[in-house]
Amino acid sequence: MQLTPKILLLAISVLSPVLFASQPKERAVTVQGAGAVEHVSDQALLRLQFIARDNQVIKAKNKVDAQTQAFTNFVLSKKIAKKDLNNALVRVRAEYPTVEQPTPGFVAEREVTVVFSDLTLYPQVLEFAANLGQVDIQPVELLQSNAIELYDQALIAAIDDAKRKATILAKQSGAKIGKVLTINEQSLGRPMLRKMAMSADSGMETGTQMIRAEVSVEFQLLEP
Repeated sequence: MQLTPKILLLAISVLSPVLFASQPKERAVTVQGAGAVEHVSDQALLRLQFIARDNQVIKAKNKVDAQTQAFTNFVLSKKIAKKDLNNALVRVRAEYPTVEQPTPGFVAEREVTVVFSDLTLYPQVLEFAANLGQVDIQPVELLQSNAIELYDQALIAAIDDAKRKATILAKQSGAKIGKVLTINEQSLGRPMLRKMAMSADSGMETGTQMIRAEVSVEFQLLEP
């Protein structure tokens, strides 16, 4: 008897659920792996905002522009690269009369950020900025110039940790691990601050930070 294409297609559709159902589900184990790399920060970011008040908008703006320009000139004279210095646009807002400030006027603000590779410059720049007039100085942020490379190392350590855990679990259940079925990165790669204190020479001691990585890995389980 010769099967027509329609009959053959019908037979396959009927038998397919039986065939797929008969296939055993692949055994697997899923584990979380964590890795960390310790390092000492080699950069610091200083964020500050110059503030000027006046009863005329243009005068307030000119004052804050003068502060920013003086600060910029000082920073560049310390051999800090232009790419490590950023001056935001001026923001101006009206200031209405209050009990503390009965005279109305305008407030001009301009944010400046600077990245230091030479941390010994920090106290000098900080003092110069403070002497320019009203300025809002934010806490220093610690950075790492090769953070991406360090995160890659932490990621490798996280995968090794996952494999170690999976091996232990497989052995205890009478199996061994096979190939990796799925792997997912769980972390963002941000450095985690561990310590920051003051020192006499540079005005800060960066201490150590940890760059962490986390992964979720599913391993195939095989007979030993």
